[in-house]
This record gives sequence, structure tokens and C-alpha cells, in this order.
Amino acid sequence: MFLSACGTTAAQRRASEFGQQFQTASATAMNCVQQVYEKPENAEVRRRTPLRIEELTDFHIRDRSRPRPNDGEMLATWDLDMQECYKQTRHQLEPVGQYILGWHDETTRQYNEARTQLLQGAVSWGEYNRRRQEIYTASNESLRQAQAQFNQELEAAHASEMRSRQIAAGIALILLGAAAGAAAGYAGGGYYPPTQNVSGYRRSDGTYVAPYIRTRPDSNPCNNFSSRC
Repeated sequence: MFLSACGTTAAQRRASEFGQQFQTASATAMNCVQQVYEKPENAEVRRRTPLRIEELTDFHIRDRSRPRPNDGEMLATWDLDMQECYKQTRHQLEPVGQYILGWHDETTRQYNEARTQLLQGAVSWGEYNRRRQEIYTASNESLRQAQAQFNQELEAAHASEMRSRQIAAGIALILLGAAAGAAAGYAGGGYYPPTQNVSGYRRSDGTYVAPYIRTRPDSNPCNNFSSRC
């Protein structure tokens, strides 16, 4: 059996592990943010800007009111809690790699910036909600691009490992052929038949044949490696 057929590659294992890590990080982020939103003191936040983007209504988008002065402490705590959720998520995403981390950091920066403008009274709740929608849409596209880059990296690593396995399989078969030839020569009283190297090739059905050694073609069937003369 060729080495390339043995087990999965490191890239495949990495893809599986990182996929699980990303799902875990996403679940952690949602649970953390949900807990923040469900705090009794954040009732005004829930009324003005729902947790999920799909829950935004015309009321939320057209809301021209700005945070009240006496809501400042509550909103500041809400902002700090949200930042802590992002930090927890980033920590879990660190093993996934630079592409996903880059996406997370940029998305986090945009959300933090939007909340800061809201807390400073620079924008209304409606403007903040529209900005949330924009960030959400752009974030989804950025995530697709990051995943594509990550997949390209894994595919290249997978292909490289498969090529290395094929080369290793060819070397193993060459050594095996040489050993078989030596054994045949020894069994024949020390006679070692002339040999030639055959390069690896691919059959018409797509099957890859690794490099190997064979006896040179001649009219004597008794000097073949497989001979029982």
C-alpha cells in the first residue's frame, strides 16, 4: 500500500480541529453577549438595539433619540462588558490562525468604535443600529474571504504532504526492489541479474505507479526477480 493512502494529512486534521475551535468560539461569544444583554440594568439597551440584527425593526432604524445623560454609567458598563466578550472570543480564536484573527479584530474595532460614538452622543440610536447592520454585512463578507484564504493555505499544505508521501512511497519501493534483487542473486548462487530503474508514471485510468527496479528485458526468463528457475 502507498504511504499516501495511510491516514489523514496534518492539514486535514488541522482543518477539523480549527473548525471545531471556531464553532466553540462563536458559541462562547453569543452566550457572553446574551448574558450582557439580559442584565436587568440593560433594559434600555435591549429596547433601543436588540441583540440580534434580524430583530431590528423600523422603530430601531428610525429612532432619532440619543442616550440620556443619566444612562451614561449603565452604557459605559455595557460597553466594557461587550469588550470583555470580544476578548474572550479572541482568546479562543488564537489557535485558528492569522486570517480569522484579522477578521475578528477588524470587526471588533468597528463595533467598539460605533458604541463609542453612541456613548459620546455623536450618533442617535437609529444611526447606531444602521451602523450595526453595515458592520454585520461587511463582517460576513470579510469572514468568507478569511475562510477562503485559510482553506487555500490548508489545501497547499495538504497537496505538499501528499507529494512527500508519494516520493517516500517511491523510495520505499526502490529499496524493496533492490532487496528483492539481492535476495534473488544470493539464492541463485551469487548471480546478480542486470537491473534498470523505471520512473514513476500514471496509468490511463489515473492510477499512480511509483518508481521501481526491474531486470533488464532479455530472452532469459530465469534471471527475472520473480523467476523460479
